[in-house]
Amino acid sequence: MRRLGQALLWLVWKDLASEFRRWRFLASSVCFGVLLLLVSGVALDAAPHLPVNWVAGLIWMNVFYAATVGVNRYDVKEQEWGAAIALLVAPLDRSVLFYARWLSSTVFVLLSTAVLVGAALIVLNQPWPQKPAAFVATLAAGAAGLTGTAAWVSALTQHSAAREVLAPLLLFPLALPLFIALIRLTQHALQPQLASISVWPDVVACYLGALAVLPWLTYESLLEV
Repeated sequence: MRRLGQALLWLVWKDLASEFRRWRFLASSVCFGVLLLLVSGVALDAAPHLPVNWVAGLIWMNVFYAATVGVNRYDVKEQEWGAAIALLVAPLDRSVLFYARWLSSTVFVLLSTAVLVGAALIVLNQPWPQKPAAFVATLAAGAAGLTGTAAWVSALTQHSAAREVLAPLLLFPLALPLFIALIRLTQHALQPQLASISVWPDVVACYLGALAVLPWLTYESLLEV
């Protein structure tokens, strides 16, 4: 168990060190997200009375994009540099490869999310969330859930000739319940009096639980299909 933990930390460190040398993913996701927010702000006139569900939807639309780009960039980088083949012959459980991909991608998405959320509140002329702790917890859980789902879909379609088409088509339906739950929880954190949390925390917890268990059981089989 200790050996697997060390391997996981080494793989995450490898991905973080590689990205922080060039900052390509963070630069592209942040620039595109801020540009999208600026266009939305101009179109909506950055009204202070903008419905809170619109604000929450715009925030998570940007995070969804960042998670998708982050996982796709991870795959392209591994294939181009030949690291994918080398990792497959490493003497460790294959599920560790998924967890390392998930953790490193989540770190990148969280960093870009922090910038995008600040930009969203400024561009859309919104006040600071009334429940900041719940807001931060929702962002962290949502980034992990969306990134893990994107990584799982990437594993499902990695050997398909139509991978570029199948991955987005599968990702959105699979992530839709999580997407709705995160929007509702963000609404509640921004303005608690306008939205109730209902069963939405349970939905997020189910996604995170499934992503924590399923790769350990099935990821090695997916790589051999």
